[in-house]
Amino acid sequence: MSARMRYTPRRLVEMMRAGMEREVLASGAQWYCATCYSCAVRCPRGINVTNVMGALKRMTLQRSGDRAAAFYRTFGWVTRTFGRLQEVALMGLYMVRTNPFAAFGYAPFGVKLFLRGRLNVLDVFPKRSAREVATLWRKAKELEGAS
Repeated sequence: MSARMRYTPRRLVEMMRAGMEREVLASGAQWYCATCYSCAVRCPRGINVTNVMGALKRMTLQRSGDRAAAFYRTFGWVTRTFGRLQEVALMGLYMVRTNPFAAFGYAPFGVKLFLRGRLNVLDVFPKRSAREVATLWRKAKELEGAS
């Protein structure tokens, strides 16, 4: 995924070492990381780039006003609550968190999806798997706290 990034992982590490935190976080490179660990395996210096990208994601999430961070948080909340992705809840909540008026621009697209049967607005109730997903999220938080 480094080909899609504005800066390569090597450049991002150099920028962080040079104190260019704002530029690194604004680049959005952290959101392209597929967490495949192939860069960590290949790194001749033994740097776990995947962990670096994870740290950059956490740093971005702590900043306020970042649209990618808002989407990330909203996606997490929706999957924890519904046990799966629920598109209407995801986009509705994301629009409310970032720019409620932007929803009007997406309305024609939503109508087309609905008319073609690609958007089920009535499927908003949590499924049985929501409990299972919530358990996974809790376990992940426990493991993060232990490390």
